[in-house]
Amino acid sequence: YAVPSVETSDGQVKEERGEVVDAGTKEEHIAVQGRFSYPGLDGVLYEVVYVADKDGFRAQGAHLPVAP
Repeated sequence: YAVPSVETSDGQVKEERGEVVDAGTKEEHIAVQGRFSYPGLDGVLYEVVYVADKDGFRAQGAHLPVAP
């Protein structure tokens, strides 16, 4: 599936797409990729890119901490 890019009047943006992986097997799962962004109260545009699949949810963004 794919969710078209949506932008709200306050500048938030969201996009997402997903697919069934290994359909019909014991390993069948859904994999989703997407991104969202929003203007912070500090005037900075924050963006998060994410993946959700059999290995869990993983997000990346310049403002997010990175595990050592």
